[in-house]
Amino acid sequence: MQLIFDRVCVQQPAGRDCFPPDNFILQPLHLRIQYVLEKRISFWLQDQEVDLKDALSNYRKWSVLKGALLSTRI
Repeated sequence: MQLIFDRVCVQQPAGRDCFPPDNFILQPLHLRIQYVLEKRISFWLQDQEVDLKDALSNYRKWSVLKGALLSTRI
């Protein structure tokens, strides 16, 4: 499965922080949820912003699949 975005950006008080998806998933879950609830998160593919609902749905499916793949390697 492929993601429909190549970076995740979070608005912080000091500016915007952007992460590749693999680094974003390493953020604590409570922070990722907080970013969404506070509407401080955006998803991007190159220079185009991806629809939030589409990006979150795609990200959820990708992270579940990635977690399942990782657990089969243990």
